[in-house]
Amino acid sequence: VRPDLCILDVMMPVMTGIEACRAIRERSDGQHLPVLMLTGRNDLAAISDAYGAGASDFAQKGLNPRLLVERVRFLLRDQQLQNELWSSRSKLLLAQRIARVGHWELDLEGRSLGLSPMTAVLLGVEARALAGYDHFIDRLDPAEQDTVREAFRACAAGSGGFSFDHRLRVLRDVELCLHQEAELIQPSSASDSGMVLVTLQDLTRLRDAEENVHRLSYFDTATGLHNRRHLLEQMSESPVLPFAIDRGRHALFLDFDGTLVEIAERPDAVRLGPEARAALSYLRMAMDGAVAIGTGREIPDIDHYMSPLS
Repeated sequence: VRPDLCILDVMMPVMTGIEACRAIRERSDGQHLPVLMLTGRNDLAAISDAYGAGASDFAQKGLNPRLLVERVRFLLRDQQLQNELWSSRSKLLLAQRIARVGHWELDLEGRSLGLSPMTAVLLGVEARALAGYDHFIDRLDPAEQDTVREAFRACAAGSGGFSFDHRLRVLRDVELCLHQEAELIQPSSASDSGMVLVTLQDLTRLRDAEENVHRLSYFDTATGLHNRRHLLEQMSESPVLPFAIDRGRHALFLDFDGTLVEIAERPDAVRLGPEARAALSYLRMAMDGAVAIGTGREIPDIDHYMSPLS
């Protein structure tokens, strides 16, 4: 039987209502069950014992049946709201665990008011070890600590939020790319002083993925050398070859797949700046489509430059 609500009388045979309520709360499926306790008029001791045993509410015996029905409806509606709140919190914690995001509530002095379980997981400590924001600052690089501390003080004073990216070593061989955002939550009443909400996110996997994509895009997987795409972008964005030639220097290009020869023969097929286009005339000297030499003058003995490569 899984009841939605339980009504108990303080005075019952075999087991009193207080004992029954305490037994219900000891069950895993009865910790959040609404319990309405019926007591005698002005029985303050029984009311105190009922709340101590875990009763949700109480009503006097002889109460008008309509009022009793409304009291039951109120408890059921309150239980529904509690269930929705619990469901939302569970979904939030699951989403934070998947995204590796944690939040931390701090008062304006930096003392901890509450934090999500993922915050402690990200920092590799027990939640009770994070008594204040200074405990987090102490784990940062010494060069960052003063800047982050001043940013928190400015945020608490109402000067705006802040954002930082940190490299944080949580274990001996584990280093995290940790992103931090913070903002001031304004007080909801005159008696409330507000709080600073700090959000921490582990971006290590994202950064590793970005570096892997960059490596696959710009480097040859077999040799680890720069590939054709990297060469084209370098020539388009940073054409240094003409300046090297103007200083009487030489540039040697190993062209294993014929990229440079292809560029020299079809300059319009590649988007290059004017300086890079001017350098194409120096790439036209090729040997079997494998080597191109860029130089400001003639090279009488090409074998002299190739012998170290053979």
